[in-house]
This record gives sequence, C-alpha cells and structure tokens, in this order.
Amino acid sequence: MKRSPEADSQRTVLLAAAVFAVVGLLLQWWRLQVLTASYDQGIFLQVLWSGLQGHPFESTLSSQLSTNVIHAGELPAVGYHRLGQHFTPILLLWSPLVAVFGIWALPLVQVGLITAAGLVLHRLARNTLVDPRLAAFVACSFYAANAVIGPTWGNFTDLCQLPLAFFLLMLGLQRQRWWLVAVAAVALPLIREDTGVLLVGIALWMVVRRQHPLGLAMALGGLGIGWVLLVTNLLMPIFSDDNSRRFMVENFGQYHRRCRASQQPGRTEQRSGPAPAGAQGAGLAAAGNPALSAGPGAAADADPLDLAGQLAADGLAPDGLAARSGQ
Repeated sequence: MKRSPEADSQRTVLLAAAVFAVVGLLLQWWRLQVLTASYDQGIFLQVLWSGLQGHPFESTLSSQLSTNVIHAGELPAVGYHRLGQHFTPILLLWSPLVAVFGIWALPLVQVGLITAAGLVLHRLARNTLVDPRLAAFVACSFYAANAVIGPTWGNFTDLCQLPLAFFLLMLGLQRQRWWLVAVAAVALPLIREDTGVLLVGIALWMVVRRQHPLGLAMALGGLGIGWVLLVTNLLMPIFSDDNSRRFMVENFGQYHRRCRASQQPGRTEQRSGPAPAGAQGAGLAAAGNPALSAGPGAAADADPLDLAGQLAADGLAPDGLAARSGQ
C-alpha cells in the first residue's frame, strides 16, 4: 500500500530529528569522556548544581570572568552570582535534571530542546505550506543548518532554550491558542537579559501583517522592551557591575577611544607634512590613553604591556610591539 505524501514527510522529519539527537548526544558524550567540554559547560553545570545546594546562580567559574577579577585584580569569589553577567532565571527549571543525571543533564537539555524546536517548526511550516514535502524540507534544513549544529553539538549555551520558545509563540499566534502565547511570551524574556528584544520584533511583525489584534502586539512589544530595560538597569546591577564595567566596555569601548582620538586632531597635525606611522600612532594613542597624554613621567610609570595593548587594540602599534603585547 502506497503511503501518502503527508505520511512520508512526517516520517522524513522524524528520521532527521532522531539522527540529529543521536549524533548530538554521542558527540556530547565523547567530549565529556575525553575532557574536552567547554568552559561554558562547566559554568552552567556549576550554576545548576549550586542551585540544588541552596545557592542559586553562584559560580566561581563565572567569578573568574567578572570585572572584579579582570579589572580590579581581586580573587574569584565563592558567593559570586552569575546573574550580574547574564540574567537567566529560567535555568532553574533544569536543576532537578542535574540531580538525576549529573553531568549528562546539560547535553540532554540542549539537544532535546533543539530537537523539539525543529519539530515545532515543522508544525508551523505544515500549517502554512500546501505541499507537505516543502514543510519537511524546512524542518530538515533547520537540523542541517550550521548555525544550529555548531552551538548545539560543540558547546552549551543558555540560548538553546530560545528556538523552542520562539516557535511555540509563533505557533500559538498561528493557531490562536492564547494560553500558549502567554506561556511562551513570559518564558522568552526569562531566557536571558536581551532576549526580550525578540518580542519587540514579533510585535512589529504583527503590526505590519495586521492579522492579529493590535493590543496584543503592543502588549508583547511593551513586555519585551520593558523587561530589557528593567533587567539591565535595575536588576543586574544588584548582583555585580559586570554589565556596565565589562560588557559595555568590551562591546562599545572601541568607539569611545576612536571618538576621543578624533576630537584631538592637533596632536597629529603639528608637522607640515604627513607624520610617520610611528609618530601618528603615538599621537592617537596619547589621545585615547591618559597614561601617555599625561607626560613622559606618567608613561614611564605605566605598564608597557598595557600601553602596547592599547596601541594594538586601536590598530596603531608597530608589528613588533603588538606581538609582544599579546604574549
């Protein structure tokens, strides 16, 4: 008896999901056995285990990456809360699995969530596309995408919860299952401090499509942007200064240095002709580095590797100096 295209497509998607899950779990098992698990896996496992011990979100591994250690030179703290680096309260849902499966909980969570996300995506595509084979191709392409395979098989990230929450929200909107919309809309911003931005994007899409109530779109957009502002400005600073002193500097500090250098052009235009590369680099570096602009005495007292690192970061250091600063 010949099977229908619908049944064949469903079978293809289930087979792709099974292959993705089995291969992913095997690779994660191999990485744990040969001690090549990533630093992130250690952080998340420690965070979840600390929660079981009554100390939620505490992690000495995260403390090693905090601004107190990197910039202030302090020792890692036992009671450091990771919520100051990334606000991820929904991770507490997976703490019981750590008690049951130990180190194998993280691979099960991540591979399981991504596999389930692909199945929900297939349901979305099946409800939209007429040809079931096209819906199957969409789901299979999800499992075969490099942007999905790389993070899922090679590391553990709290964003592994994001595709499933997003697809469930879209499925709820598509099928007008408002309870599913409510659950997914609440869960999505709890994944990380910046994931509420996705709710804003969905709200804009709803306004453009005009197929959903405007009030619902406004509510989703307000929830998303309001949560991002609340978390980043009020909640995260309660636990640490990493958001303002580390992440803002790492992500946007180069623009501040370049702006300061461009606002002091006189230091590079004192010669009648073009300045040599070394002199021009020193002038721009002095504009962006207080130790150099304060005078010869201050520069002599400064750490030469720090000065070289500043020059290298701005792309102004000679090759030899940049090479020594990276050692």
